[in-house]
Amino acid sequence: MHPLPLRGFPVTELRRASAQAELLVVGSRGQCAIGSLLGSVSSGVAAHARCPVVIARPPLARRPEMPIVAGFDGSGPAREALGVAYQEAELHGAPLVVLRALPPEACSGEEEDSRVADLGRELERLGATHCQ
Repeated sequence: MHPLPLRGFPVTELRRASAQAELLVVGSRGQCAIGSLLGSVSSGVAAHARCPVVIARPPLARRPEMPIVAGFDGSGPAREALGVAYQEAELHGAPLVVLRALPPEACSGEEEDSRVADLGRELERLGATHCQ
């Protein structure tokens, strides 16, 4: 690993670097009004990066009984996020809770039942690949 010194605004340079990165990891300080929840750099980069972004917050007291939670709607990015969630749960020996999310327009009777069943089958398949 070699540090890559860059000159310029952090958000601009990190976005540019994200075009050739597999994963971008940024910290969160929350020192400005706009980014008070995440931090101006992390929020500015996460929305426009060209690769997956991990925002590393300061560590909180780890409680083993607390689960890793992942939202899943069946999309490609959700599959990738779920893969990371499985790895983190295994790494920390934590339970994994998957929230299956459907857009409001998908919630209409039989169609909703079918989508829920499809998501359930996909979650079982993804779980089987990670829990061997």
